[in-house]
Amino acid sequence: MILKKLINKNLPIKYLILSLSIWFSIGSRITDIYVLSLSLASFLNFAKALITIVFPIIILLILIFKKNFKNFFHSEYLLLFLFFLIQISFVNNDNFKELLPYIFDQAKILSLSKDIKFGLEINAISVLMMALSSILFIEIYKKNQDVIFALIISLLIYLIINLLYSLILFNNFIFDNNLTSFYYTQQIKYGYLLLDNVPPRSTGLARSLFILTAILSLIFIILKKKYQKIIFFFLILTVNTLIFMLSSRFGIWLLPFMYCFLFFFIEAKQKIKFLFIFSYFLLIPYFFSSSLYHYKVDEFLKNSQPHEIPERVNIGKIKNNELVDNELVDIDKYSSGRIAIWKEGLKIFLANKQILTGLGHQSDRRYLHNNNKVNNFYGSNMSNGLLNALISSGLIGFTFLILFNLFILKKIYFLIKIEKIFKKGIVKNFYIISSLIIFLILNLRILIENSYTVFGVDFLLYLISTFILINNIKFKKFYF
Repeated sequence: MILKKLINKNLPIKYLILSLSIWFSIGSRITDIYVLSLSLASFLNFAKALITIVFPIIILLILIFKKNFKNFFHSEYLLLFLFFLIQISFVNNDNFKELLPYIFDQAKILSLSKDIKFGLEINAISVLMMALSSILFIEIYKKNQDVIFALIISLLIYLIINLLYSLILFNNFIFDNNLTSFYYTQQIKYGYLLLDNVPPRSTGLARSLFILTAILSLIFIILKKKYQKIIFFFLILTVNTLIFMLSSRFGIWLLPFMYCFLFFFIEAKQKIKFLFIFSYFLLIPYFFSSSLYHYKVDEFLKNSQPHEIPERVNIGKIKNNELVDNELVDIDKYSSGRIAIWKEGLKIFLANKQILTGLGHQSDRRYLHNNNKVNNFYGSNMSNGLLNALISSGLIGFTFLILFNLFILKKIYFLIKIEKIFKKGIVKNFYIISSLIIFLILNLRILIENSYTVFGVDFLLYLISTFILINNIKFKKFYF
């Protein structure tokens, strides 16, 4: 197995710790460094805040010690680094200047962080520093095989945690008669915080589960032993069912496209067989999830009065004896309100005097917050990575991001045209094909989310996938 190979390599624990630290720091609040109590939530949040401070310092010291500055100026990742670096301009805004004198005043900082206009500035420090230091980490160790495997292991651990979390929610959904929507199970069952942090949204879970099912499907195609195929068959059915249950339109629509893409890698004599198998991967989860939803709603309606439903489950209302979503006034429900946000984003960009360099990191959230109508209805970020790039980094930063993606596309063209990855099969190109799928997904997702333009899960997925594509990392042997 792949894990067996990694264990046999005696993977240095320091690289795995560094890789896992980056993932663990997602969603950190730097102000938690001032707060530490005996509770698990407090300890974990303190550790996350500590990582956001210590990790960039460690990476900077390593960069200086290794004297990699000159090499970095010739690196492909310089463009991505500059895209984020230009966003440091947020330190010039009035809110940050007002905040700066109190940086070592614990009580004042904690008080100001509760005010969103200051909280965004504080948050911008940590996420921007983690983005920049993560890029430097990749650049420093780009030729180190141990780091490559550490990154892959950390990604697999993250995906497995998402699967386990989704299964726990699914278990709660099945056995709680008051729950009629898997989408809202976390909020209804546990509230809006998990260990004093906002839990993963359904779209985020669906994205992670989609990447997991893509990897599992690639492995399924390669497997030769029957019992292994059976295990992976049911694993894929489980993950796909969870994606349908999450009701993420993006994840659901991507599934058939993903299987059409994988169809190219199937040998001619196997195509009919896999056509049926891929159909099972889509149809069984769809009908199971649909039937389960109808059953749960019917059972709930038998034991509840229609007027009770909004109060008890807060997920919608009854019309014609059926549970339906809330109707929001003046909202384009087909885009979940994103069109209104995008219109506001264009206004912000066009009215911006710093059109070349942008308004700095998190500026989309800052300006949307000022428009209470948009923020209250739709959320607090631009929900479009390209617009966020324009607003936060201006035309210059936006150009850096586009150029980096064009470079990756050129690399993909080389892999398809020259390396002929489609003809050589999945075994030798497992990493590359997996990374290609992730890269394509994220560049679709960037149209409806801020995605990899902000440090987070999408950013790390983007970083790892582009790293593998750039360095043409391959399997020499498949370990199943």
